[in-house]
Amino acid sequence: MSKAKYNARICYDDDFKPHLEKFLRLIMLDKEVTKLKLKNHQQRFSAMMRYLINKYNEQREPKIMEEIKLRKENL
Repeated sequence: MSKAKYNARICYDDDFKPHLEKFLRLIMLDKEVTKLKLKNHQQRFSAMMRYLINKYNEQREPKIMEEIKLRKENL
């Protein structure tokens, strides 16, 4: 039997674009978290939480630092 790969094309307007981008980010996040399950079954939850905290910090740190700078400038 041969394997086939199917590509799907999604048509959407600009209003739907943020939802699609969020969906794609979550798929990638699910793939990363799934890899953690294989490391140590006993500490799966802890490993997932550490990964999610690190991911959140990577995404939010630049925004938080910018907000802090703006607050200091406004004082």
